[in-house]
Amino acid sequence: MEQFWEKVCTYGKLSEETKLVWEGIVKQRVYEKNEFFLLEGQVPRTVAFGDNYTLNVLDINRLLDIERFGRVDVNASGPETLYPDRALLAPELNVGFLKRSIGAFREVNFASQATGRIYARLRSGVPVLVDREALQQAGEDPGTYAALRVIAPGIFHGEGRAVERPQYLQGSDSSVTGPTLGEWGREPAAS
Repeated sequence: MEQFWEKVCTYGKLSEETKLVWEGIVKQRVYEKNEFFLLEGQVPRTVAFGDNYTLNVLDINRLLDIERFGRVDVNASGPETLYPDRALLAPELNVGFLKRSIGAFREVNFASQATGRIYARLRSGVPVLVDREALQQAGEDPGTYAALRVIAPGIFHGEGRAVERPQYLQGSDSSVTGPTLGEWGREPAAS
């Protein structure tokens, strides 16, 4: 467990009290080998990346989790009390971080984690491009669908120019897709 905390603390300082609470919660559940963690040599999945002007979002649900983590009761005595009001974990109630991120960038691309295919592009918070087929596929995930209904409801009602052919992050300006940490876009694009 100590090695785990050393790695966590490379990203941020945690109090001893917080560590003890989390350790108590983690130790109360029996985890299967490699159930939630990476195997040695595996590369983590990329959630989002960008530059000073563009944000590329590959996994909306993980960005919603940032808001959810802020709802954790650090004094919880067990997993069942970790979130005092579980109804507040609904995707549409956890878009605050995502909304702030959209407001901080001139352009935001939402793309498939697996292929890099862009299904929606917002510019200054306004939908300007939509790949209806890819959006339908992305919307099959309930969290993605709920979040998009809150942050850009118009994309489901014709707002934004429909693409003539699929666009991919990998094929866009290299300054937008420069080097990234993690894995994404490895599945071949459909012809």
